[in-house]
Amino acid sequence: MPFSLKTEIGQPIRQHWRQGWPWLLLLAVSALLHLWRLAEPAEVAFDESLVGRFASYYFSGEYYFDIHPPHMKLIYAALGALAGVPQGFSFHPHGLHYPGGFYLWMRLFPALCGTVLPLLVARLALDFGAARRWALCAGWLAAFDTVLMVESRFILNDIPLLTFGLAGWCGMAAWRRQGKKRHLLLGALALGLACGVKWTGLGFVAPVFAALALEGFPAIGPIWQNIRRQWRAKTGAFLAIVAVILLVQGVGYALHFALLPKAGPGDAYMSAPMQQRLKERRENPAGSDWLFTPYATLELHRAMASYSSQVSGHPYASPWYTWPWGWRGIFVWSSQSQPPERIYMAANIAIWWPLALGALYFLAALLPSPWRGANMGKPAAPPAQSDYLLALAYLVNFAPFFFIHRPMFIYHYFPALAVSYVMSARLATCAGLSRRWAWFFAAAGLLGFLWLAPVVYGLPIQASTFNALMLFDSWK
Repeated sequence: MPFSLKTEIGQPIRQHWRQGWPWLLLLAVSALLHLWRLAEPAEVAFDESLVGRFASYYFSGEYYFDIHPPHMKLIYAALGALAGVPQGFSFHPHGLHYPGGFYLWMRLFPALCGTVLPLLVARLALDFGAARRWALCAGWLAAFDTVLMVESRFILNDIPLLTFGLAGWCGMAAWRRQGKKRHLLLGALALGLACGVKWTGLGFVAPVFAALALEGFPAIGPIWQNIRRQWRAKTGAFLAIVAVILLVQGVGYALHFALLPKAGPGDAYMSAPMQQRLKERRENPAGSDWLFTPYATLELHRAMASYSSQVSGHPYASPWYTWPWGWRGIFVWSSQSQPPERIYMAANIAIWWPLALGALYFLAALLPSPWRGANMGKPAAPPAQSDYLLALAYLVNFAPFFFIHRPMFIYHYFPALAVSYVMSARLATCAGLSRRWAWFFAAAGLLGFLWLAPVVYGLPIQASTFNALMLFDSWK
């Protein structure tokens, strides 16, 4: 994403990486937090029973249906095949004991995604003009985010979605800074993978196109030459991004249909013409026409659109306006031992509440002066164009959920949450907050993480301790 080339003190961004030890330390701590007790529990937890079960259909070849694209399930299926998933194991039902250690290798992928996530947040904060100390602070807070941590420790979709999306933005920012085509292509590849996890990954693509349309390249030569150069460069970049995303999608769906040649539970979700095409393909695989994959992909998307709004109610569903405050978490797993081990997706409010307030203030500060609060006064510095782009990225990834009436969950807020980390780092930079404040927020985030660690890692705790840790009844 082509953001501004310099920070608020006018130093090139690359100078921030000369002292690499804070970044290596952040990576090491993040890896330790994400990989510790990754094998626990050795049971199917939360939506592993769904994601893992969908991935297992690639082993049996039975046609299945999911309201999300197949790319992430293909990745999990490949990891499971390499790790040796036992024949016939279906990841169902919830609480089923894993017969072997193969699941650990499948969990390793989202855990590694979660490990690099804080560094991507910090890198994006730099790209948006945050001071180095606040970029690092944002990265540390992301490492101590208990909701992101829990989600990253299981065979689930949302942390890979978030990591692919942020990696795509980092790739686009690197392309804008250095002009190397490989950064553009790698960024587009990551964005394509984000869209392959869930179609909400389009929330990462839209700000890229907005940035491409709004940002200009440095002027070279006469004005008309520069306009012509910019138009060509932007058009080429746009076409390259679209082509890579379509290629990633096409490869994923081609593999999806090729690996599911048998009748399965997904047939019932397809239209009558699609069921007929599937039947003909199964009866005569060699005679299948080359238009089958495009046709089947279109029909699959029609079914996705039809059934995505028919998600049944869930006790841990939550309305969108509660997400930034972390009012409603998700129960993930509990054991039958005494004292019981429990895992809950509960928000670290020492991080989430300041982020929510920071996002609100950031958005309000960008409003025209008649709409801005009287007590807010003038910003410390005029907003940069990238600040409006940052606000757009937040709203594009959050506002669409305002109009959805199906049951939704706190993990739908993850992309907007990631943007709020960057917004808050930028806000702290513009406000001129001292290093002491950065240490304060980092310490508060660490204490909040330690408070919830027993229900993040599933440690055995008595009921009285559990009730004390869960500060709000809505978390339980």
